[in-house]
Amino acid sequence: MPGDKPRREEQRTMLTFAQAAAQLVEDGIVPNMTAEGLRRLARDPSSGWPIGPDDYGEVAGARLLPYELLAPFMKERAAKRRGRGPDKKPRGETD
Repeated sequence: MPGDKPRREEQRTMLTFAQAAAQLVEDGIVPNMTAEGLRRLARDPSSGWPIGPDDYGEVAGARLLPYELLAPFMKERAAKRRGRGPDKKPRGETD
């Protein structure tokens, strides 16, 4: 109908790399993360980084990324990387 308002897209939660790293830890998605760790993932083509060039924003010279795209990616990545391998046998006693 002509009087209907167009539906607005839901706003994404845009965070800086530092804010996103802190939010990932606060949400319990990863045990620890830094802004530089996220930047390294973003630069690594083999990481599967889900955020494309058009998804970023910028405010006052700071690059922003959508947390809604980052969180599921990091959950999946964390699930694949749990632990440091199989448990090793305890060391034997020495004589």
